[in-house]
Amino acid sequence: MLVKGAGSSETWVALLPDFAQALAWAPDGHALAVATLAGPVFLLDAERGERLAAAAGHGGGALAVAWSPDGTQLASGGQDGRVQLFDRSGRRQAELEASTGWVTHLAWSPTGECVAAAAGKKLRVWSRAGELVTDVDGYESTITGLFWLPGTEQLVTSCYGGLQFVTIGKPEWVRRLDWKGSILVAKPSPKGRFIATGNQDATVHVWETSSGKDLQMSGYAWKVRELAWCEAAPLLATAGAPSITVWDFGGKGPAGKPPTELSGHEERITDLAFLPGSERLVSVGVDCALRVWQRRGKWKCIRHLEAATPLHRLAVSHDGRRVAASGDDGRLTSWKL
Repeated sequence: MLVKGAGSSETWVALLPDFAQALAWAPDGHALAVATLAGPVFLLDAERGERLAAAAGHGGGALAVAWSPDGTQLASGGQDGRVQLFDRSGRRQAELEASTGWVTHLAWSPTGECVAAAAGKKLRVWSRAGELVTDVDGYESTITGLFWLPGTEQLVTSCYGGLQFVTIGKPEWVRRLDWKGSILVAKPSPKGRFIATGNQDATVHVWETSSGKDLQMSGYAWKVRELAWCEAAPLLATAGAPSITVWDFGGKGPAGKPPTELSGHEERITDLAFLPGSERLVSVGVDCALRVWQRRGKWKCIRHLEAATPLHRLAVSHDGRRVAASGDDGRLTSWKL
């Protein structure tokens, strides 16, 4: 299978054998990992998009990729129910049995000592050497979100019915926050004070992590899969339409405050992310557009870039210098910001 990068260090396009289901920048910013629905996992050069390495990946398709915090190991998961660990040359170091279900979410612990995988209704955690350290069942439905709570060694998952908190080594949840709804995505604020979910019923639900107090935002045109927290300010950006809604969590939170609406995309927004450490927001959509927004008193679109195909997945490098977005025809485009 041919993976070819074309273009300059400013903008390049990689031609993949199939849709890029997941993207992850290496912590040092020199490589981009790509999970394709064809099965292979590719490592691409950050500056020109040329192939650095390729791993066999997963039968049926690769669905998730995640770098260890030190950037020496890459984990991938796929439709074969397995997790694979690779080094930066693409050499497989371990193959782990996650479940009979698809592996849709991966997350390394903050220390990099273990990696967690969600597959169907099962959560498993391994050491970086491949030893199983936690195995949790009992989920009411497919796990839809997985992350480590910032500043802790505690895992949080989401599924229909709310959030579940997991401690390594314990086979059952140690806490749960209930909500009778279908959660599509869950993300914590940078310091873990809040956890937001985007939901099937076209709402956003937010919990205060310590107290469990919650609130809900409604009125979206479609189900909400797009959430992004800002590191530089207490802001949550959400999308469930061609516009972006930004909520201010400063002070007593967004209750009673009108949100800010950012308009510019002509069709549905498919992903968004804040640049690290700044109040700049990047969004992509079905209209083939990538837009960069910045708040300087008021919000303004400061850059508008076009791709050759509708855009779906978005990834911002850790230093905020590059952004990559996948198209629905196997094209992967990267821009230098």
